[in-house]
Amino acid sequence: MNGDPRHDSTLISVTTDHITDEWVEGRKNNAASELRRATKVMMANQRDAFFAEFETLKADLLDWIKAGNYTKPTVMVWGVGDPTTTAEGAVELFQLFRPFVDNIRLYMINNSGHAPYREYPQEAADAIVAFLHRAANATHK
Repeated sequence: MNGDPRHDSTLISVTTDHITDEWVEGRKNNAASELRRATKVMMANQRDAFFAEFETLKADLLDWIKAGNYTKPTVMVWGVGDPTTTAEGAVELFQLFRPFVDNIRLYMINNSGHAPYREYPQEAADAIVAFLHRAANATHK
């Protein structure tokens, strides 16, 4: 058996008159449909498992941050228009870090998606470089 309906059916049949072109095409279409369905189910299960694990890891990380364990200088370059999050989410994250991180900046770029550094590379680079200059000057005072 090799997955080809005509070939596989001849291996398990005594006669082959019933193995018509229409029947073979129907078997191929059915197999393709079943493969698409099985792929969707598998991907949905993987997606559900991924997001379940993601939510657990995210909750653990947020608890760790809320406990004051993160104090590093931070610049956030945020795309406002990102379909995976909101501008309000950026402000919430900023507020989460703010009590523990003295040197934190939030730079928002409107009409940008999840990767503002790709959509607006110069603007994102300028924000990061300015942040680094401020951080370097603050440590040398």
